[in-house]
Amino acid sequence: MKKIYYILTLAATALLWTGCADSYLTQEPGGSTITEEQYLEMDNVVEGTVNGVYTLLYPYGGDHDVFGQRSIDMYGDLLCGDMAMETFNYGWFQTDELMQTYTRRSYFWAYYYGIIRACNRGLNAVEVDGKPVLTDKPDTLSDQAYQFGTYYAQLLTMRGWTYAGLTRYFIPVGAAETDLAVPIYTQEVTEKDSIIGAPRATVADIYLRIEEDLQTAISYFDAYKPTRDNKIKTNIDIARILLAYSYLNKGDNANALKYAKEAIDNGSPYVLAQSEVLTTGFNDVTNKSWIWGQDVMVETTTSLASFFGQCDIYSYSYASAGDVKGVDQNLYESIPAWDIRKGWWGVYAASHKDGSDFKYAPDGKFYSATSKELQVTVIG
Repeated sequence: MKKIYYILTLAATALLWTGCADSYLTQEPGGSTITEEQYLEMDNVVEGTVNGVYTLLYPYGGDHDVFGQRSIDMYGDLLCGDMAMETFNYGWFQTDELMQTYTRRSYFWAYYYGIIRACNRGLNAVEVDGKPVLTDKPDTLSDQAYQFGTYYAQLLTMRGWTYAGLTRYFIPVGAAETDLAVPIYTQEVTEKDSIIGAPRATVADIYLRIEEDLQTAISYFDAYKPTRDNKIKTNIDIARILLAYSYLNKGDNANALKYAKEAIDNGSPYVLAQSEVLTTGFNDVTNKSWIWGQDVMVETTTSLASFFGQCDIYSYSYASAGDVKGVDQNLYESIPAWDIRKGWWGVYAASHKDGSDFKYAPDGKFYSATSKELQVTVIG
């Protein structure tokens, strides 16, 4: 009876407020929901949108195996056999290891298309007064025009990267160019749109979208020559490397080599010296070996729900307490003895604990092999 009473009370209250809406209640969306017009009138809307896109790389999804791009990377490593779970005491990523995952695909879909939508919103805001101009004299532009050109390049790079991410999980190996893949969105989809969703595009169309976005981004980066104050932001070399990867995945080796060589010749990529591989090479985002990354901080991590929480055997985390993840034995044994990278994994991680529970766990990769300092860099 109490439940029925509460329901009737709520219904009556809803009718009361509905009847009063026309008189004095604000009907424009408020709080976290705004109209397109309100969005475009906000101060620094483009800058805020671009910065917001980068934060979408590492959102906490509610479960301890859902924390943005790094959780997706782990899924891929487990699925292809590069990473292996040695124990399942807590069970995070267990279904991925056993290839029983069914909900992952919906998360990937929502994750990547969420970023695409944010990119489209930012691109739309940039193009309100017209597409940014390509000029060899960016110093003659107004401050806003210059900033919009650099934001345009970053957003196109991120959208191209996101569509490339979709190809890894939704386009089968060996798919024909005419096969259907995933939908393409180049405009933000809002509640006022009457369509449910765009149709699936062909494999050829997806790769064309990636190439056009990244090639255009490269043109704008080259024209505007912006500097970065943070490595989480994209630049011309990131766009070149992403484009090289896309061509490589498509089987276009000539173009893959072309853009990879351009990135290398520009001087950004840096191969670690042998003396740094097991010491300080991965614990500082300012190191030249990182071209796209973000320091792991309290503000950007969710403790146990993070790459370190799942993989680091030295901190209080799942990896140290029962969900041990290590390099696949076949992969480890295929690494030649002279390759110093083999030292990233201890056969028994003896410097941490003795015993087979930590066999092939990452022992010299996240920490310095000599000082055991926490390595706190994560790539975007």
